[in-house]
Formats: sequence, structure tokens, C-alpha cells
Amino acid sequence: KYYANNSMEIDDRLLREGDLLINSTGVGTAGRINIFELDTKCFVDSHVTICRLEQEKLLPLYALYQLYFKVGFKNIEKMATGQSGQIELAPDTIANIKIPVPSIQEQKKVVAKILPLEVEIEKLQKKIDEIPAKKQAILDKYLK
Repeated sequence: KYYANNSMEIDDRLLREGDLLINSTGVGTAGRINIFELDTKCFVDSHVTICRLEQEKLLPLYALYQLYFKVGFKNIEKMATGQSGQIELAPDTIANIKIPVPSIQEQKKVVAKILPLEVEIEKLQKKIDEIPAKKQAILDKYLK
């Protein structure tokens, strides 16, 4: 929501393209993960853990797919400690999540096979999202 401005002091919270961002607090949100891909200066607050990868060894998209689809958001969330909605994923807990890391060439192959499917899913989701309005238009037209 907020972008860094020129008066902010640059520190390790300044995001870099390809950083994995893991929500580290809150029931129902801890463990959510995404990749930072904006071409602008942004920082995170204390509720987000930055996983800065050695991208010559581990592709951000490959890591995202492993964490999201193989480890799973719910499993990552279960690693959090605390209670009453105030759970937290400690950086050490996140650092100890193990995923397989094949060669960079193999990672590129996996990502290359998944990306077209992601595009197709997005297109189909847009069509699905339009259907209720089309249905309502028909109902409004014929059921007066």
C-alpha cells in the first residue's frame, strides 16, 4: 500500500526483485507467500519475512512453487507459534523449511512448463468470473 520515499533510510527491508515474501503473523495469514516483482522502492514491515535467494542457485518461481504447492500454506501456518490469533512464524522456522533444489537447468524446465498453465488458468478464471453477471442479465431480461 505504501511505497518508500526518498527520505527513508535504506536498509535490509528494501525489497529486491525476486525476494520471496512470507507473511509471518496472524491466524489465516501466516505462511502466505509471494514474489516481489515491482520495479520500485518498497519496504516491508515486521509482519513480513523476506527470503532473499541466491538466484543463481534457486529460482524464485521454483521456490514459490515448492513452498506453495508441495509444502503448502496451511502446513507453513502450522509451524507458527502463539495463540489467540497472534501466531508468528519466526525467521529461524522459515529458514529451516527444506525443499529439494535440483540444478538450475531443471528448475528452469519446471518453471517453463508451469508458466503457460498459469496464463491459461488466469484466462479461464476471468471467464468464470464473468459468468454470474451474464446469468443475472439473462434472469433480469426474462424473469420480469
